[in-house]
Amino acid sequence: MSTPGNDSGSPEKPDPAAGAVPQPTPQPAEAGPDMTTPPMGTPMPQPQQQWQNGPPPGSNAIYGPGPGQGYPPGTVFSAPPKRNTGKVVGIVVAVLALIAAGVTAVFAFSGGGGNTPTAAATRLVQALSRGDIPGMMASLTPAESKLSVDYTVASMNELKRLEVMKPDANPDQISGLEFAAEGLRFDEKAEEQLNDHVAVSKLVEGKITITSDTAKLPLAEKFVDLAFPGGRVDERRTITFDVAQLVQQIGGPVRIASVKVDGTWYASMFYTIADNILALEEIAWPKEPVPAVGTGDAETAVRDLVQGLLSGNPRRAFELLPPDEMGVLHDLGPLLLSGVQAGETEYGLKIVELKTTRKDVNGGTLIGLESAVVEMNGQRKTVRRAGDCYEVQQEPGPVEKTCAKDVVANFTAEAEANFLRTTGQPMPQQLKDFAERIVRNFFNAGVMTTQVGGKHYVSPVRTFAELMLTVLRSLEPKDIEELAKGGR
Repeated sequence: MSTPGNDSGSPEKPDPAAGAVPQPTPQPAEAGPDMTTPPMGTPMPQPQQQWQNGPPPGSNAIYGPGPGQGYPPGTVFSAPPKRNTGKVVGIVVAVLALIAAGVTAVFAFSGGGGNTPTAAATRLVQALSRGDIPGMMASLTPAESKLSVDYTVASMNELKRLEVMKPDANPDQISGLEFAAEGLRFDEKAEEQLNDHVAVSKLVEGKITITSDTAKLPLAEKFVDLAFPGGRVDERRTITFDVAQLVQQIGGPVRIASVKVDGTWYASMFYTIADNILALEEIAWPKEPVPAVGTGDAETAVRDLVQGLLSGNPRRAFELLPPDEMGVLHDLGPLLLSGVQAGETEYGLKIVELKTTRKDVNGGTLIGLESAVVEMNGQRKTVRRAGDCYEVQQEPGPVEKTCAKDVVANFTAEAEANFLRTTGQPMPQQLKDFAERIVRNFFNAGVMTTQVGGKHYVSPVRTFAELMLTVLRSLEPKDIEELAKGGR
């Protein structure tokens, strides 16, 4: 199997299992692609300083008009030609940002991929060129699309409840953000098969244009009045990325990874991010994955994962990740585990007994703690939920309590001090109530599990998403008003 961005005949790459992998020495453009990708939520890179009468001396980049004149359609921004492994290459960011933006939309659609990896990637960019966001999402793996559906619906409903978004805001589209593409072409002969279910297609030509228009954001009028007391200020910007120009600068094509699911290829956001990071570091994909080994029920999945981490067996944690949502971590598992020595994460703790609560929510099952008995060095400790309190008892020994009201008091005191320091005013009662709600709601937090092929797995993405939703669920419309007033 070849290393991403490394053709046959290139020098042998370091073995990650042998220890730390040395950082690559910058090479000329012909040495191969030099690209990476940002984590989800990383802002798009801002255009460089503009020049009123053309590009700065000695630059081959094309710049738009001077400051204050906006970015009209056709303006081209390109990354500087100098290689820098610490920087994110513009077009990779653009392509992945488009995919990530698509993940914030929700659609009632039937997924669709392609017969080959390049066909799947082509389906993605063709949908992009038509501004077809549902088509973009349908080209992603079913698991990635479902994650979007489950959590964007929930988030949008909460924002509507909070009167931040209009009641008729449509989750089937991304208002205020438009995409257009022309002349996009893949080098099909250069398609790279990483393993039996992952391949990389290589984009070599075309232009991608992103237009943002804040006037089209579906914000509720009440929220606009609160956020912009002096009147709403909207802005429209357009940026065009030239693929061929970037390919020339980085010395290699833009890589888009696809995954085979039930015989059909789909473009994958998660695999594309991982592949570009490995290509940047010139590290090969592992030859064999950590297999998915689920359990017969959700509670056992959570217990086994926690026990694996506590007993110095992180491999077991990888086995319990969903093979559909987190397939990329199964494939990267041997590489990620290679730097962990056996028993390095051993904490000497053993779960003797675990009782949990369960609740079906957002496409999965939320597992909460009812009680647990753990053993360390022959001594046992019991942790149990008792209403709005957690009781901890060392056997034998007294019971120590941590209650929501105590946490609320400490949390609120700190929040009040920060509010007073920031605004010069005492914290309104409405926000004190919000602080109490959010603490109490976090007491009900848990771990999300999903079921795949009749087996249960722990989903880190859904667990994190539920925590973010907990914040929104703790807010009330009046809280938004008070926060807006405090920010003036």
